[in-house]
Amino acid sequence: MKLKKIALSVLLTACWLARPDGASAQRIYSADRDEQAQATQKIVADLQSGTLFDKQLKNLSLLAKRDMEASLAAAKARMRSDISSFTTWRDVNCVVGRVDKSIKQVHADNDAENNAIRQKLQQLRDQITTANAAYLAMKRETECKKADGSEDLDTEKCPELQPGQLATFFEHAGDLKDIEESVRFLTDSYGKNKDVTAAVDTAKSVLASLERLYNAYRQRMTDYNNLQGELLDLRLPLKKVALQALQVEEQHLKSIIKIRARQEVEEADILLMIDDYEAYSDKYSLGFSRADAPPCSPEGDDTPRPSKNRSLRRVQEQNIEMALRDLVASVRYNEASLDKAKNGLVESEDLLRQSRERAAEEEERLEAAVESAAGAKERRAAEAALSKAREEAAAEEAKLSAAFERHQRDVPHFTEKVSDSREELATKLFALHLAAGVSARGQIPRKLAALREAREDHAHSIRKSGVMARAYQLTVSGGVKRLALYHKGGIKPSVVARLVHAAANVAIPPVLAGT
Repeated sequence: MKLKKIALSVLLTACWLARPDGASAQRIYSADRDEQAQATQKIVADLQSGTLFDKQLKNLSLLAKRDMEASLAAAKARMRSDISSFTTWRDVNCVVGRVDKSIKQVHADNDAENNAIRQKLQQLRDQITTANAAYLAMKRETECKKADGSEDLDTEKCPELQPGQLATFFEHAGDLKDIEESVRFLTDSYGKNKDVTAAVDTAKSVLASLERLYNAYRQRMTDYNNLQGELLDLRLPLKKVALQALQVEEQHLKSIIKIRARQEVEEADILLMIDDYEAYSDKYSLGFSRADAPPCSPEGDDTPRPSKNRSLRRVQEQNIEMALRDLVASVRYNEASLDKAKNGLVESEDLLRQSRERAAEEEERLEAAVESAAGAKERRAAEAALSKAREEAAAEEAKLSAAFERHQRDVPHFTEKVSDSREELATKLFALHLAAGVSARGQIPRKLAALREAREDHAHSIRKSGVMARAYQLTVSGGVKRLALYHKGGIKPSVVARLVHAAANVAIPPVLAGT
């Protein structure tokens, strides 16, 4: 009877443990809820590690690369189209002038404009100093809290620096060398007559934002230091998240300045190319003038407009290919003439030398005949022959000397003509090369700057979202971990089945025996 009661008690206990309600601390294990909890924990871990946002940044980088390739391909097609249209120098001047007018420039004679830009550049340098001071104040208050009633630092209250991300951050965060270098680029571009007003205004706005960012971070650190109670455990994680947010914002602001400075440098280089083209045009009267409007029709039409100057119009309307062919022929003709003059100089010099040698020999022979003459008649005949030989030698020497002097004059003359024609040919070819380069690079800096800014804005949004996700992760990670552990526990159905089976093995035989 006693054994029967024990068996029934075990069976009732197994059934009670298997109840689905929450009447006791024990519960039945749920595989579905456990799977959901573990998946949630994995998502939180991914948010913490940043793998999701790293993939987004990688995809963004690939898309940006394709956009730039497409933009460069379009520029290449435009360049080929412009080069194919280079029929006359007016066509070339049209392309170069169009690019020149699309780039903002300053003029040396505009004192007011130059003074305003120089003043803004100086204000920008002053802002860098102010931003650096704000950074140093932020660093000082972030590294350690001030001791009560003193300006000295309490190094015992700096656990976040022993070790942590703050120490690594402060090695680079306050390094404003990137911004200083960008300002130097802007100054150099201004020195090349580039109007950098818009870029300087952007840099000033960015530096003001950077200073406000440092001050806001200081206030946030103060707020975190005042946390009490249960929130005290979150102080260090929150500081790390705030630091990551500061890094993201600072990186974004620095990137904006660098993008703008890079655009100014690239456009300033284009202006130097246009300066060289203008110098070549002035030297050979190709008709390009930066002071005048491009020789194209208005409203963006590239149809050439004829010049009012007839001689200039004749040069501008001259076919470039035919003109270059004529230059090549002129170079070859002058080279042939120079070779002929050099050969004639050598030949006339040899003839003159030979003539003098023959004249000297003949004169010596005739002088000997005069001295050896037997009678007066023979002597007079020998003297007459000597006089005639001398006259003939003098006439021949004068003729050969004239030819020699002519060739002497021709050699430097044709040397100069060869040099000039070669230089003109090389210069005009290089002018075409410059025009092609200007055409190719004309719109590139502005387009690439727009693409870089768009990519930077998108990347900044992703990085900022990553920081926000990590902030949320700090809040929910503890609860998610506890929830995952909770659903991972519980009595599984297999355990309940074994208990029931064991209880049945214990209870059924006595019951059968008692019947």
